[in-house]
Amino acid sequence: MSAETALQKAIREFNAWRFYDCHETLEDVWRESGGKTGEAGPADFYQGIIKVAAGLHHALRGNHKGAVNLLTSGS
Repeated sequence: MSAETALQKAIREFNAWRFYDCHETLEDVWRESGGKTGEAGPADFYQGIIKVAAGLHHALRGNHKGAVNLLTSGS
């Protein structure tokens, strides 16, 4: 799946509150982008969305500490 197709799928998953699925969809795209963060490139963008999606997943499951940690680091 291309990065563009995966991003479109991840957006649909995110908007449907399927945060775990969104995280999984973007993880492969993040790896394919080099998986290197800190260079203000696509990897940082994907990692930020992954962390926000994972944080919201934790929030929905009642893990407030995990949610706060991920949402803070994903912003």
